[in-house]
Amino acid sequence: MTPEPVASLLREHFDVIPVAPGPTAAELRARAAAPEPASGRRRPPPWRSALLAVAAAAAAVVAVLAVAVLPGLGDHGSTGAAGPRVDDGVTLPRKLPGLSFLTAKVSQAPPGRAIAVFRQGAWGTRWGTTQVIVLGVDGRTYRRLDVAEERGNWAADGEWSAAPVLLAPDGLSAAVADPTRVTSTIDVVDLTTGQSHPYRLDPPAAVSPLAWSPTGRSLIYAVLDGPSEDGQGPAGLAVLDIDSGRSRRVSESLPDGVGSAAPTAGSKVIVAGDPPGCPMRVFDLTDGDGPRDLPAGSDCAGGARVVPAPADGTDPGGAREDRVVVEEQNERLRKTARLLDIADPDAALPEPVDIGSENWLVGWRPGGMLVTTSDGFVEIPTDGAPQRVLTRFSESGSGSVYDWQVAANLVPDAVVSRTGVDRGPWPWWWRITLSSVLVSVFLVWLIARRRRSRRAVVDASRMPD
Repeated sequence: MTPEPVASLLREHFDVIPVAPGPTAAELRARAAAPEPASGRRRPPPWRSALLAVAAAAAAVVAVLAVAVLPGLGDHGSTGAAGPRVDDGVTLPRKLPGLSFLTAKVSQAPPGRAIAVFRQGAWGTRWGTTQVIVLGVDGRTYRRLDVAEERGNWAADGEWSAAPVLLAPDGLSAAVADPTRVTSTIDVVDLTTGQSHPYRLDPPAAVSPLAWSPTGRSLIYAVLDGPSEDGQGPAGLAVLDIDSGRSRRVSESLPDGVGSAAPTAGSKVIVAGDPPGCPMRVFDLTDGDGPRDLPAGSDCAGGARVVPAPADGTDPGGAREDRVVVEEQNERLRKTARLLDIADPDAALPEPVDIGSENWLVGWRPGGMLVTTSDGFVEIPTDGAPQRVLTRFSESGSGSVYDWQVAANLVPDAVVSRTGVDRGPWPWWWRITLSSVLVSVFLVWLIARRRRSRRAVVDASRMPD
């Protein structure tokens, strides 16, 4: 078959296929100038994209400001940086909340007068999971005592340990000193302003705060012979006058060390050393007389700790200037608390009260002792009545609560109530993180929306008229 007959045959077959004529050049130019998709949707004008970009930027700014400002207001941070709320009573919470990484620092949001200081955590301070917490007198204000957390040191187990803290009896200040290093200052933090005042030591030494005077104007502390991880070991005794800023030595190094100290309502201070033998000594702060040895309890073999005696009508043996309470532990690790009269150690006093093995006497209530257990605060009446649970610690798994201290002058009048939780303004690292997340989510949503809009316009333009 020749080529010409084949071409003729193909033309005959393809000519019968209907083909719609395409748009003319004029029609294409008109469609480009003013497209009219079959769906009725028009291409958005250029000014709409600019307006959308401005709205996105404004939304991002609003999100950042909301995260940065709002956490400083309302229930989460009602005290904020503007200062503490006015005291209108003293409250112990019925239940203590768990650990939170969003608790504000004392230096950033001062809690005001405090009812207690404690430590809370589970996995060590290396990851910031152990905190030194100040609890305000309202029973709901929680702040991290950042000076104590920052003044700490690395322990032998590789964990960061905060410096020891001592809460003043009026709850207005707290002393911080680190016995693991030689230092030139003792820091006293004003809890109403959040400011830390350094009191100079001359010469520098490793020191450990022991006790406040009943008025809170003098701080009794141990001067260690050298740095000590637990603050124990041979040490002398010194007193810091808060008003003048001057320190004076009461005694040189004691061979038994200084484990605890308790001032009387008069001018004496009783010091308990390390076991064995539960050694105790009394010093007179006015005339420098001492030390004078005191007898240990009949069943004291596991160590002794001295605690200030209750004041006013809370003293089960009657208010006296020369009395302290001795917490003693026997060979079976049982603890008892007994009243000791410094002027007359053989005086007839109430029988010792059993407080358990792992419990600690921390304060006094009218007619009873305030004791911490592994589960919370317990009030043990001195007349033998059944004990009463006041505060339960959280069971959220966020770690134990320990190293409790209470403001001795405030606890007798404290009421127990259900309270909220005020942790202060969110920390900046959390605000920045949350702001970044919110802005990122908004931008992803915006980009996805624009892509869907463009795809819809393209698809509509490809549809035949």
